[in-house]
Amino acid sequence: MATSETGHAKNVANFETLNSFCTGYGASYNPNNNSIKVTSLNTLLLNSQNSLKSVNNAFTASSNTIAAREIAFAPLSKLVTRVVNALAASGVPKQITDNARTIARKLQGKRANPKIVPPPADTRRLPPETLLLISPLLK
Repeated sequence: MATSETGHAKNVANFETLNSFCTGYGASYNPNNNSIKVTSLNTLLLNSQNSLKSVNNAFTASSNTIAAREIAFAPLSKLVTRVVNALAASGVPKQITDNARTIARKLQGKRANPKIVPPPADTRRLPPETLLLISPLLK
């Protein structure tokens, strides 16, 4: 298992550490480039912290909206299935039934074709001939 941390929060934390080192050097840290002076670094750190807070707040609001939508659409699943089955039984053309099934999948949040799942880790070590034999079984 990997123990390294990644992401924007970690980058901002590392930048804060870098900024504190630069500030700690005091007057001896005096670069010619204005973009890496302590004042510019402080401004950039403040902007990055504010941006990270904005992203976190937006993500929370988005997650809450998605959860509310899932709750609102949950009762429709059984009803949609019944309606599509009744439509298919009524003798309408296949194209209309297929269109209704597509809309039903969208409402239920299902995929038309399942995702391709990689083979289990233990089969990756098998010789290619064996994989050819068992590959139809993995589908």
